[in-house]
Amino acid sequence: KAGTTVVAAAITNGPEMNLEGVQAGPKFMNLMGELMVAWAVVRSDGKVRNIAYYNIPELQFSQSTRDGVESGIKKFCPACKMRSVDISVANIANASPGIISDLQAHSDTDYLMFPTEDLTMGLPSAMKTAGIDIKTIAPSPTALVSSDTASTPSLSSPPAKAGSMSISGRT
Repeated sequence: KAGTTVVAAAITNGPEMNLEGVQAGPKFMNLMGELMVAWAVVRSDGKVRNIAYYNIPELQFSQSTRDGVESGIKKFCPACKMRSVDISVANIANASPGIISDLQAHSDTDYLMFPTEDLTMGLPSAMKTAGIDIKTIAPSPTALVSSDTASTPSLSSPPAKAGSMSISGRT
């Protein structure tokens, strides 16, 4: 209908559809990845060296975020290494056991990075139970996350300003 406002958000193939400036598009998510690395470098006082990025290969925004993490490492932490671990979209709600197993096999991991906070569901308590104390960071649609992920710093974008973002940290 005439007069209806349409807001484009989270369109990962915006450029293909001639939609630039889309919140959560490839450029935006790439920037999110870079910011996560910058955040880790600052929060660790430059001591971060081994980053685990948990990728959802079926989702384009995850690939864009991973590319941003790789770019951020080149820009902000050339001494850092990134290990990319694939988690199927079918396992998002139950990713914690696999993440814990991965971390137990890679005890030198300094920081965990995720394309979405959805992969962190249950992770803080699972890490505590396993005796693992590693900082995590994930993009979030809002600065507010559930109490289960309260220890997860989050990058968020206010919906009122598509293409802008704020950094909200919780430790």
